[in-house]
Amino acid sequence: MTKTTVEISVTSDEGVRTPIGLMTPRQALQLPDHVEFEASHPDHEAGNTDVLLDREMLQDHVDASEVSKTPA
Repeated sequence: MTKTTVEISVTSDEGVRTPIGLMTPRQALQLPDHVEFEASHPDHEAGNTDVLLDREMLQDHVDASEVSKTPA
């Protein structure tokens, strides 16, 4: 089973977005709350997409993915 990875980036006060690493969506959500980040969308190639999610949107995506994997 392949784990999904997302690219995490932070934006400076000057508006410069800097990638800080690849991790699973769950690992990204475990970053300290004071770290404002954007994550590449889990359904796209990490580091090669302009579709970005903030923490809340990533959490919603993870929650929805877990519900869809639950057997009926």
